Amino acid sequence: MMYNKYVKSFKVEITLKTILLTLAVIIGVQVAWMVKDVIFSLVIGFILMSAFNPTVTYLEKFRIPRALSALVIFAMLIGGISYLVAVILPPIIEETVLLVKNLPGQLQQAEWLQSPLIRSFELEERAREAAPAITNSLFGILSQAFSNVLFILTTLFFGYYLLIEEHAVRRFLLHIVPPPE
Repeated sequence: MMYNKYVKSFKVEITLKTILLTLAVIIGVQVAWMVKDVIFSLVIGFILMSAFNPTVTYLEKFRIPRALSALVIFAMLIGGISYLVAVILPPIIEETVLLVKNLPGQLQQAEWLQSPLIRSFELEERAREAAPAITNSLFGILSQAFSNVLFILTTLFFGYYLLIEEHAVRRFLLHIVPPPE
């Protein structure tokens, strides 16, 4: 075996501290991934707090308690969102019901569906086979809608809490990131 004097060998040592730090980072990333929705909700709550804080601070000058002014602002926000949902959702539901009710008659009247080529696809039979999958999809949609409503309520709660506890949030942030000198 020939030894090359220009190639230097080096030794890699992995200490217990390095292994534990690597495991801690891996576990930390895994935990953060598991609670990503909560973290995202907190970030949006923080954005809401930042958006509404000037108004609440302004109302505090008129001796209106911070919690009350925040409650009024969030009640107005929820009322506005509810109004938009109440205006937009009924026509969508009404049109969907009309479509489902009138679709079979419209399909029977469609001349191009009566051709032998289209009949060879056996669309009626395939539609009957797809009915259970459609039902499962509807349950999935309802489940996702419930999850979204819960996410919105959690986000509003975080925003309200961060807004009324402004000084605690400021102290916490100053503890983590000290101000520049």
